[in-house]
Amino acid sequence: MQNSDIAIQHQATFRIRSSEIDPNKKLAVPALFQLLHETAMQHVQELKISVFDLEPLGLAWVLMRQHLRVLRLPGLGEQVRVFTYPSGYERMFTYRDYHLYDESGACLATSSTTWFMMDIRTRKAVGMPAPILALLKGQSSPLAHLDRCDSRLPVFGTANTQTFFQVHWYDLDFNGHLNNVVFSRWMLEGMPEGFHRTHTLLDFQIHFKAEAALGDVLSCEVAQTAAGTFQHRLIRSSDQREAAIATSHWQGLSSD
Repeated sequence: MQNSDIAIQHQATFRIRSSEIDPNKKLAVPALFQLLHETAMQHVQELKISVFDLEPLGLAWVLMRQHLRVLRLPGLGEQVRVFTYPSGYERMFTYRDYHLYDESGACLATSSTTWFMMDIRTRKAVGMPAPILALLKGQSSPLAHLDRCDSRLPVFGTANTQTFFQVHWYDLDFNGHLNNVVFSRWMLEGMPEGFHRTHTLLDFQIHFKAEAALGDVLSCEVAQTAAGTFQHRLIRSSDQREAAIATSHWQGLSSD
């Protein structure tokens, strides 16, 4: 592990590519999630606490919750900056926050996340190793932390739509399980037909509850609870276990 002269914050600059925009010509929300996770990976590699550093110890980071708030989605060619930092820890959990800025310095989006450490062999949560705790204790966050992710989400209501997805090779992450970004993408894909053309996402909160492996089939259910407000869940078909649940809030696109 690294000592206190390693920066506890990290930032990365990206230019939005054509492969990252959606039919509305704005950064696709799954691509936004990818930029956030890419910046975090750069940071933990710098800190020497990435999945590749922890693998010899039989440990891995697991994303438990993520809350995304969107102010504006950038368009093709815009340069954006992602700023991220560990924002605290308690008991078994550690937190990381993200801020997305445009070239003028205006904030485009924020995201808070909750993580825990997993024993790769038992697939159970374990305490963080002493060197990582020392690293967190030895640093101070550059900003006050964002609001923590909710510890619970509302009980799922009655589904309005249902869509099925199967986990394929390129849906997997480096741990060999369904990528966190794909979880979110499938939940957003389950929205009613045509909805994305007329609405933009304001708020999305997801709780990851179970892993999904190659060949697994997941059912995506979406329930509308109010105007512009939805619940989402992914159910693993083999055992009917919830793999993830989420809530989302949207606003209509201007006709201008």
